[in-house]
Amino acid sequence: IGEKVQDRTKILISSGASDITLRVPKSVGLQVNLSSPFSSHDFSNLKEVDSRKYQSDNFNSAFKQISVQVDAGASSIKVFPFQESKIRYLRIA
Repeated sequence: IGEKVQDRTKILISSGASDITLRVPKSVGLQVNLSSPFSSHDFSNLKEVDSRKYQSDNFNSAFKQISVQVDAGASSIKVFPFQESKIRYLRIA
C-alpha cells in the first residue's frame, strides 16, 4: 500500500487459509479490524483498541488514513511500516 492512497481508504481482505503481509507507509494512519478468530497476527507496531481492532499511533492525526477489514480463515497476518524515502527500486539486468 503506497503513498498515493486517497485521504480515507477502506480495504476489505477476504480469504481462506493464507499468509497476508501489508506494508504501509509510516506517514499513513492505519486501522486493522479482524473478524478472523483462527488467525495469528503480528501487529507489534499497532496499539490494540479493543479485542479485534488495532491502530497506529498516528491514525487519528494522519492526513491519510487506511482502514483494513480482514475476514480470513486460518491465516497469518503481518503489518510492517516503511519509511517512504528509504524505498529503493533496483533495475535488474
